[in-house]
Amino acid sequence: MKILVLGGSSFFGKKLVRKLINQHDTDVTIATRGLTKIDEEISSKTRQLVIDRTDLNSLERTLGSDDFDVVYDQICFNPVEAKIAVEVFSDRVKRFVLTSSMAVYDGTPELLRETDFDPIVFTTDLTLASYNYKEGKRQAEAYLYQNAPFQVISVRPPAVISSDDKRFAFYIAKILKGEPIGTLGSSTISFISANEIADFLLHIGTKTDYIGPINANNSGYYNTEELALEIGRVLNISPIFDIKEKSPYCVEQTLKISNELATSTGFTFRSTKAVIRELVNEAVNVK
Repeated sequence: MKILVLGGSSFFGKKLVRKLINQHDTDVTIATRGLTKIDEEISSKTRQLVIDRTDLNSLERTLGSDDFDVVYDQICFNPVEAKIAVEVFSDRVKRFVLTSSMAVYDGTPELLRETDFDPIVFTTDLTLASYNYKEGKRQAEAYLYQNAPFQVISVRPPAVISSDDKRFAFYIAKILKGEPIGTLGSSTISFISANEIADFLLHIGTKTDYIGPINANNSGYYNTEELALEIGRVLNISPIFDIKEKSPYCVEQTLKISNELATSTGFTFRSTKAVIRELVNEAVNVK
């Protein structure tokens, strides 16, 4: 199976690449801006290309006549970049997996399902000078579903956490130092571990024939205080709070996404609580 990963040199993209190369039947190519050094473990088992993701000619020139069974696009952030993908890959890919985001949804106390944002009917505008993250991901999905001749899967992860992520480490450090954690804008949101989103991307792209939008998240939701308290229980330290300051994941809107559809494809998600406890222990042991 020939696979191209656009991005893939950092965070969960790197984890995805590692998992792909460990499959027995994969031929993996990574295309990045070339700004981040690729681990020897990965570079020795993949082909690396340097591209400008925002430049149609750069992609066409660098990819040449290559075709792929699956393309994972980790670095598509707006409809202009989605249009480039359609033009470049229209006759050279079977399945196109876009890393989208929970941010496509509007905040609500209700549990959010894939149908709560429908990219098929969403309007795109290729003329804007810039796009904020939410609008960019919405329009990227919309352009792909409305124009791509290949199979499109848009994976919508929530906040991605790992033991080596600065946002998650912020909480651990604050609690260990006895410093207050800001709760301004605290709201209940979903999470997923970096390792599990990488596992799910591999699963949905190469192990299933699923097409369409799909959420991917651990089971259970936390606001800022609850997250800090859970981390504190692992550390056996009670966190203190400051209602006037913000912290990572204070997004000011409730975003609880359902993983029911993703689970129906045969993937099993752990509980958010189990993930938090595991990541805290990993981080502390590394230190």
